[in-house]
Amino acid sequence: METIKNQLGIRSWNASSEAFLRRRLERNERDIAQFTEKLHSYSFEPKTYVQFKQLADLKEEARELREANRQITMSLRDEAGSVQHCSDLLERHLKKVERYAQAVRNYMGETKLHETACF
Repeated sequence: METIKNQLGIRSWNASSEAFLRRRLERNERDIAQFTEKLHSYSFEPKTYVQFKQLADLKEEARELREANRQITMSLRDEAGSVQHCSDLLERHLKKVERYAQAVRNYMGETKLHETACF
C-alpha cells in the first residue's frame, strides 16, 4: 500500500482507496466550478486587454481541468485494477488544479488592484 503525501497541504491519502479517489475527484469538480463562478462575477470583470486575455486563458484551462477530471473518473470506473494508475493521474491533476487556483487568485487580485487604482 502506497501512501502519497500531497505537497499542497492536503492530507495524505492511501493510493489503493478507490472511494477516496472518487471523493477527491468530486471535490476537484466543485473547486473548479467555484473558481469558474467567481471568474464570471461582475466583481472580477477584466479592465485591460491583458486581463481579457488572462480571463480567456483561465476559462480555457478550467474547461481542460474539468475534462481531465472527467477522464480520470471514467478511467477509475471502467478499468479494473486501475486505482494505482488513477492515483498517479490524480496526483498530477491535483498539482495542475493548485496552479490553476493560484492563477485565479492572482487574476482576482490584479482586477481588484486595477479597480482601486482607477478611483
